[in-house]
Amino acid sequence: EEGIETYTKVLHLPGALNKDQVTFELAKLEETEGNSDQALAYYKQIQDQYPASPYVNEAILRIRVLEPPKDTSKDTSDEKPMKEGETQAEESATNEEPK
Repeated sequence: EEGIETYTKVLHLPGALNKDQVTFELAKLEETEGNSDQALAYYKQIQDQYPASPYVNEAILRIRVLEPPKDTSKDTSDEKPMKEGETQAEESATNEEPK
């Protein structure tokens, strides 16, 4: 907690150098403390504000790990591809079982 406080103070100092590094260290500390949302915010800040930083690649990797998965509400795994020129209605009709 003390480290987080100190790094946060450094970020607010006018003319402070290496803010990208300080932000990265803050992100790592927050992640270690189990504050994934705050860590994610810091990693995204590095990505957005310091794109030339040597820490940006690691930040992008951590974002991928921490970010919740995208909503894929439509599952298309068991849909069959339509034949060329076939409409959705025709495709459905050809897949119906005889009654």
